[in-house]
Amino acid sequence: MPNLSVMIHTIKIENFKSIRKVDIKLNPINILIGANGAGKSNFIGFFKLLNQLYLQGLQSYVSQNGGADNLLYFGRKRSPFLSGSVVFHNDKQELTNKYNFTLKSDTKNSLFLEQEKSGYNPVMVGRNIFRLFYLLATKYKSDRIWLTYLYRVCSSK
Repeated sequence: MPNLSVMIHTIKIENFKSIRKVDIKLNPINILIGANGAGKSNFIGFFKLLNQLYLQGLQSYVSQNGGADNLLYFGRKRSPFLSGSVVFHNDKQELTNKYNFTLKSDTKNSLFLEQEKSGYNPVMVGRNIFRLFYLLATKYKSDRIWLTYLYRVCSSK
């Protein structure tokens, strides 16, 4: 069975630095072109923010970047929140995973996680489980493994 790779399909950013609102579909190769101050570096900087959310280092990231006023589009008075969404697809353009978040500012010029959601495509998980049982049954030439798979699939409904 072929091994499918997963890549970022779309990114949505709202109120991050110079980026008011953007919804971008990515390709395997992407080139950022624009005038100075157009937001190219801020778009790349969004991945640093995502990484810090993953590492649970939001407060450190905010303080190292000058506080919420420097991270929000025209500051806290103009933009009360910062949000983002990342959607992943496989080679067949099937949804595999997604991650959404919303950060809000507080009175101390910091940001806190107001909302965070992640999701996965259960069909893809089912396919991966099927692939695992297929590989095991083929390797060990065992019908018992297939019966275990069928039992688990039927009993989960």
